[in-house]
This record gives sequence, structure tokens and C-alpha cells, in this order.
Amino acid sequence: MKNKLWALWLVVIVAPLLFLLPALVLAPPVYPATPAALRAAPQAGSGACGTGVAHCTVLSWTASASVSGCVSPCTITYNVFRGTAPGAESATPINSSAVTPDTYTDPVTLTTSTQTFYYTIQAVETFGGVTQSSASSVEVSATFPSSAPPAPPTAPAATPH
Repeated sequence: MKNKLWALWLVVIVAPLLFLLPALVLAPPVYPATPAALRAAPQAGSGACGTGVAHCTVLSWTASASVSGCVSPCTITYNVFRGTAPGAESATPINSSAVTPDTYTDPVTLTTSTQTFYYTIQAVETFGGVTQSSASSVEVSATFPSSAPPAPPTAPAATPH
């Protein structure tokens, strides 16, 4: 009788799990959705950038949804990447800690009178100690013009009548 119960247990309980095992082991990881509608707005002055900061880029985007459908304690944060040439953003995020809202202000230092910075962001989903990053967003740029005021226009010579 014991052997029949054992065999029944194998057929009813264990066998179906063996069919699921390859799907569980070989399933591709689920990544968060790529952030959308990234916008970059170059700003100047401490009012927009903070005290003592002359120039900054204010980035905003549409928040990403969890593709896996996880809920709390699942978190979605963001990493911001900057470069000085198209497609050449650093592999290391410029944010020192995870960005949780859907905006980020990047204080920048201009090394030339006119300079362009390029940005991408990635969503980072963490659940149960597992962290997955999305693909990079579409690249956007912010161009800062010369900080020197333009020269005044030359007045036309007056001709008496």
C-alpha cells in the first residue's frame, strides 16, 4: 500500500512540477518599461538651479510601469546618464542615489561658451532583492548658449535731411 501511495504522489504532485521547471529556470527576466517622453530644459541662475549653481538641466519624463505587475514592496526608481556627444553617455549614472520622482535637476559646469549635454534615463525595478534595469530612453539634449550677453546692435548712421 505504501508503494502505491508513493507512486500516486509522484504522478499527481511531482510530475506536473517537472513540466514547469524549465519554464521557471529558462524564463527571461522581466524588465521595467522604458521611460517615455524624456524632456530636457536648460536653465540658468540660482532660482531654477539652486543656490550657487549657475547652470542646470531640468529633466522630466513619464513614469515607467512595472512590466511584471509587481506591487509594493516593488519599487521603480531611475538612473540618469549624461554625455557631451550624441550617443556617448557615461555608463555610470550621474545621480548618486536612486531618483524616485519623474524629474531630475542636473547641475552642469560649462567648459565652453556654448555647450550641449546629452541625456538618457533607465528605469530600475527592485523586487525581493532582484534588480532589473530597462532599456535606455530616447536621447535628449540641452544646449547652453554663451553666458556673456550679446553685443549691442550697431546704430545706423543718422543722415540729416
